[in-house]
Amino acid sequence: SVFRSSPLLANIALHGMEEALQEVFSQKYTTYGMQPDINFNPPLFHRYAGNFVILHKSKKVIEECLEIINDWLENIGLKLKDSTTRIAHTLGDGKVQTGFDYLGFNIRQYPVKDINSATDRNGNKLGFKTLIKPAKEAIKRHVRVLKHTIRLYRNAPQEKLIEMLTPKIREWCNYYDSVVSSRVFAKMDNILFHQLLRWGYYRASMQGKKQTVNKYWGVDKGKGWKFITPDGKVLRNHKESCSH
Repeated sequence: SVFRSSPLLANIALHGMEEALQEVFSQKYTTYGMQPDINFNPPLFHRYAGNFVILHKSKKVIEECLEIINDWLENIGLKLKDSTTRIAHTLGDGKVQTGFDYLGFNIRQYPVKDINSATDRNGNKLGFKTLIKPAKEAIKRHVRVLKHTIRLYRNAPQEKLIEMLTPKIREWCNYYDSVVSSRVFAKMDNILFHQLLRWGYYRASMQGKKQTVNKYWGVDKGKGWKFITPDGKVLRNHKESCSH
Protein backbone atom coordinates (compact mmCIF):
# COMPACT_ATOMS: atom_id res chain seq x y z
CA SER A 1 0.00 0.00 0.00
CA VAL A 2 1.11 3.55 -0.68
CA PHE A 3 0.23 6.90 0.83
CA ARG A 4 0.96 9.81 -1.45
CA SER A 5 0.44 13.57 -1.33
CA SER A 6 0.72 15.94 -4.27
CA PRO A 7 2.67 19.23 -3.89
CA LEU A 8 1.10 20.69 -0.76
CA LEU A 9 3.57 22.32 1.53
CA ALA A 10 6.70 24.35 1.10
CA ASN A 11 9.94 22.45 1.63
CA ILE A 12 10.67 24.22 4.88
CA ALA A 13 7.26 23.40 6.33
CA LEU A 14 7.77 19.67 5.73
CA HIS A 15 11.11 19.54 7.49
CA GLY A 16 10.79 17.22 10.47
CA MET A 17 7.95 15.08 9.14
CA GLU A 18 10.14 12.04 8.54
CA GLU A 19 11.62 12.34 12.04
CA ALA A 20 8.09 12.37 13.49
CA LEU A 21 7.32 9.06 11.78
CA GLN A 22 10.61 7.50 12.83
CA GLU A 23 10.08 8.48 16.43
CA VAL A 24 6.62 6.92 16.62
CA PHE A 25 7.53 3.64 14.93
CA SER A 26 10.82 3.19 16.77
CA GLN A 27 8.88 3.28 20.05
CA LYS A 28 5.74 1.48 18.94
CA TYR A 29 7.08 -1.67 17.32
CA THR A 30 9.24 -3.21 20.02
CA THR A 31 9.10 -6.50 21.92
CA TYR A 32 8.38 -6.04 25.64
CA GLY A 33 9.42 -2.42 25.29
CA MET A 34 13.08 -3.34 25.03
CA GLN A 35 14.16 -5.00 21.79
CA PRO A 36 13.03 -4.21 18.23
CA ASP A 37 10.59 -6.56 16.58
CA ILE A 38 12.76 -8.10 13.84
CA ASN A 39 9.65 -9.13 11.90
CA PHE A 40 8.50 -5.55 11.43
CA ASN A 41 9.80 -3.38 8.62
CA PRO A 42 9.21 0.34 9.25
CA PRO A 43 7.54 2.40 6.51
CA LEU A 44 9.75 3.98 3.86
CA PHE A 45 9.45 7.75 3.48
CA HIS A 46 10.68 9.83 0.56
CA ARG A 47 10.20 13.53 0.05
CA TYR A 48 11.19 15.97 -2.67
CA ALA A 49 10.20 19.58 -2.01
CA GLY A 50 6.43 19.54 -1.45
CA ASN A 51 5.91 15.98 -2.67
CA PHE A 52 6.25 12.91 -0.52
CA VAL A 53 5.41 9.23 -0.61
CA ILE A 54 5.24 6.58 2.11
CA LEU A 55 5.62 2.89 1.27
CA HIS A 56 4.67 -0.17 3.30
CA LYS A 57 3.15 -3.59 2.62
CA SER A 58 0.45 -3.06 5.25
CA LYS A 59 -2.47 -0.73 4.60
CA LYS A 60 -2.95 -0.46 8.36
CA VAL A 61 0.55 0.98 8.77
CA ILE A 62 -0.07 3.45 5.93
CA GLU A 63 -3.28 4.62 7.59
CA GLU A 64 -1.41 5.01 10.87
CA CYS A 65 1.22 7.12 9.09
CA LEU A 66 -1.57 9.30 7.76
CA GLU A 67 -2.85 9.92 11.28
CA ILE A 68 0.66 10.74 12.55
CA ILE A 69 1.29 13.20 9.73
CA ASN A 70 -2.09 14.88 10.18
CA ASP A 71 -1.37 15.33 13.91
CA TRP A 72 2.11 16.67 13.13
CA LEU A 73 0.75 19.15 10.57
CA GLU A 74 -1.99 20.30 12.92
CA ASN A 75 0.68 21.46 15.36
CA ILE A 76 1.99 23.92 12.76
CA GLY A 77 -1.44 25.00 11.54
CA LEU A 78 -1.52 22.94 8.35
CA LYS A 79 -3.38 19.91 7.03
CA LEU A 80 -3.30 17.52 4.10
CA LYS A 81 -5.55 18.25 1.15
CA ASP A 82 -8.04 15.42 0.72
CA SER A 83 -8.29 15.82 -3.06
CA THR A 84 -4.55 15.19 -3.56
CA THR A 85 -3.96 12.61 -0.83
CA ARG A 86 -4.73 8.97 -1.41
CA ILE A 87 -3.84 5.37 -0.64
CA ALA A 88 -2.94 3.08 -3.54
CA HIS A 89 -1.74 -0.48 -4.05
CA THR A 90 1.26 -0.98 -6.34
CA LEU A 91 0.11 -4.43 -7.47
CA GLY A 92 -3.64 -4.02 -7.15
CA ASP A 93 -5.96 -5.54 -4.58
CA GLY A 94 -9.30 -4.61 -6.15
CA LYS A 95 -10.09 -2.16 -3.33
CA VAL A 96 -7.91 0.88 -4.02
CA GLN A 97 -6.32 2.39 -7.11
CA THR A 98 -3.45 0.44 -8.64
CA GLY A 99 -0.09 2.21 -8.85
CA PHE A 100 0.69 5.85 -8.15
CA ASP A 101 2.34 8.88 -9.73
CA TYR A 102 5.31 10.60 -8.11
CA LEU A 103 7.51 13.37 -9.52
CA GLY A 104 6.24 12.73 -13.04
CA PHE A 105 6.70 8.95 -12.87
CA ASN A 106 4.11 6.20 -12.65
CA ILE A 107 5.13 3.35 -10.33
CA ARG A 108 3.23 0.10 -10.61
CA GLN A 109 3.75 -3.65 -10.21
CA TYR A 110 2.46 -6.25 -12.66
CA PRO A 111 1.83 -9.98 -12.06
CA VAL A 112 4.11 -12.10 -14.28
CA LYS A 113 5.27 -15.68 -14.71
CA ASP A 114 8.27 -16.86 -12.71
CA ILE A 115 10.65 -16.46 -15.64
CA ASN A 116 10.08 -12.68 -15.60
CA SER A 117 9.46 -12.30 -11.88
CA ALA A 118 11.41 -10.12 -9.49
CA THR A 119 13.03 -11.87 -6.51
CA ASP A 120 13.47 -11.07 -2.83
CA ARG A 121 16.79 -10.96 -0.97
CA ASN A 122 16.82 -14.73 -0.71
CA GLY A 123 16.22 -15.28 -4.41
CA ASN A 124 12.58 -16.32 -4.01
CA LYS A 125 10.25 -15.46 -6.89
CA LEU A 126 7.75 -12.73 -5.99
CA GLY A 127 5.35 -13.30 -8.89
CA PHE A 128 5.46 -9.69 -10.08
CA LYS A 129 7.79 -7.08 -11.52
CA THR A 130 7.93 -3.34 -10.92
CA LEU A 131 7.75 -0.95 -13.86
CA ILE A 132 8.40 2.78 -13.66
CA LYS A 133 7.14 4.81 -16.60
CA PRO A 134 6.47 8.45 -17.48
CA ALA A 135 3.16 9.42 -15.88
CA LYS A 136 0.20 10.16 -18.16
CA GLU A 137 -0.07 13.73 -16.87
CA ALA A 138 3.63 14.29 -17.54
CA ILE A 139 3.14 13.07 -21.12
CA LYS A 140 0.18 15.41 -21.60
CA ARG A 141 2.18 18.37 -20.26
CA HIS A 142 5.03 17.62 -22.65
CA VAL A 143 2.64 17.40 -25.61
CA ARG A 144 1.24 20.81 -24.65
CA VAL A 145 4.76 22.28 -24.43
CA LEU A 146 5.62 21.00 -27.90
CA LYS A 147 2.33 22.25 -29.33
CA HIS A 148 2.76 25.69 -27.77
CA THR A 149 6.35 26.00 -29.03
CA ILE A 150 5.45 24.97 -32.57
CA ARG A 151 2.52 27.37 -32.65
CA LEU A 152 4.64 30.20 -31.22
CA TYR A 153 7.24 29.75 -33.98
CA ARG A 154 4.94 28.90 -36.86
CA ASN A 155 6.13 31.96 -38.78
CA ALA A 156 9.79 31.50 -37.85
CA PRO A 157 12.40 29.81 -40.05
CA GLN A 158 12.61 26.03 -39.73
CA GLU A 159 16.08 26.34 -38.23
CA LYS A 160 14.74 28.54 -35.41
CA LEU A 161 11.96 26.08 -34.62
CA ILE A 162 14.50 23.25 -34.42
CA GLU A 163 16.64 25.39 -32.12
CA MET A 164 13.71 25.97 -29.74
CA LEU A 165 12.40 22.39 -29.75
CA THR A 166 15.73 20.62 -29.29
CA PRO A 167 16.40 21.48 -25.60
CA LYS A 168 12.79 20.78 -24.62
CA ILE A 169 12.90 17.32 -26.18
CA ARG A 170 16.40 16.53 -24.87
CA GLU A 171 15.67 17.56 -21.27
CA TRP A 172 12.41 15.61 -21.15
CA CYS A 173 14.03 12.49 -22.60
CA ASN A 174 17.02 12.66 -20.27
CA TYR A 175 14.66 12.84 -17.28
CA TYR A 176 12.86 9.65 -18.33
CA ASP A 177 15.74 7.84 -20.01
CA SER A 178 16.47 5.60 -16.99
CA VAL A 179 12.95 4.12 -16.77
CA VAL A 180 10.67 2.09 -19.07
CA SER A 181 10.08 4.73 -21.72
CA SER A 182 10.88 3.38 -25.21
CA ARG A 183 7.20 2.99 -26.16
CA VAL A 184 6.40 6.43 -24.78
CA PHE A 185 9.26 7.96 -26.78
CA ALA A 186 7.94 6.28 -29.94
CA LYS A 187 4.45 7.62 -29.20
CA MET A 188 5.83 11.12 -28.61
CA ASP A 189 7.72 11.00 -31.91
CA ASN A 190 4.51 10.12 -33.73
CA ILE A 191 2.65 13.00 -32.06
CA LEU A 192 5.52 15.39 -32.79
CA PHE A 193 5.57 14.36 -36.45
CA HIS A 194 1.89 15.26 -36.91
CA GLN A 195 2.36 18.53 -35.02
CA LEU A 196 5.23 19.46 -37.35
CA LEU A 197 3.22 18.33 -40.36
CA ARG A 198 0.48 20.81 -39.43
CA TRP A 199 3.20 23.46 -39.02
CA GLY A 200 4.40 22.71 -42.55
CA TYR A 201 0.89 22.78 -44.03
CA TYR A 202 0.27 26.16 -42.41
CA ARG A 203 3.43 27.63 -43.92
CA ALA A 204 2.95 26.08 -47.34
CA SER A 205 -0.82 26.18 -47.67
CA MET A 206 -0.63 26.73 -51.42
CA GLN A 207 1.52 23.64 -51.94
CA GLY A 208 0.46 20.01 -51.92
CA LYS A 209 1.20 17.64 -49.06
CA LYS A 210 3.95 15.89 -51.00
CA GLN A 211 5.72 19.16 -51.74
CA THR A 212 5.44 20.19 -48.09
CA VAL A 213 6.95 16.92 -46.88
CA ASN A 214 9.78 17.15 -49.39
CA LYS A 215 10.51 20.72 -48.33
CA TYR A 216 10.80 20.13 -44.57
CA TRP A 217 11.70 16.45 -44.32
CA GLY A 218 14.62 14.56 -45.81
CA VAL A 219 12.67 11.82 -47.54
CA ASP A 220 13.66 12.77 -51.07
CA LYS A 221 17.23 13.51 -49.94
CA GLY A 222 17.85 9.99 -48.70
CA LYS A 223 17.63 11.12 -45.05
CA GLY A 224 14.38 9.35 -44.20
CA TRP A 225 11.74 11.04 -42.08
CA LYS A 226 14.09 13.63 -40.63
CA PHE A 227 12.83 17.15 -39.97
CA ILE A 228 15.79 18.83 -41.66
CA THR A 229 16.72 22.23 -43.09
CA PRO A 230 18.19 22.65 -46.59
CA ASP A 231 21.65 23.15 -45.04
CA GLY A 232 21.40 19.93 -43.00
CA LYS A 233 20.29 21.02 -39.51
CA VAL A 234 18.24 18.12 -38.09
CA LEU A 235 15.73 17.91 -35.26
CA ARG A 236 16.65 14.91 -33.10
CA ASN A 237 13.52 13.05 -32.05
CA HIS A 238 12.81 11.57 -28.62
CA LYS A 239 14.47 8.21 -29.26
CA GLU A 240 17.60 9.94 -30.55
CA SER A 241 17.75 12.50 -27.74
CA CYS A 242 18.50 10.07 -24.89
CA SER A 243 21.69 10.64 -22.94
CA HIS A 244 23.17 7.30 -23.97
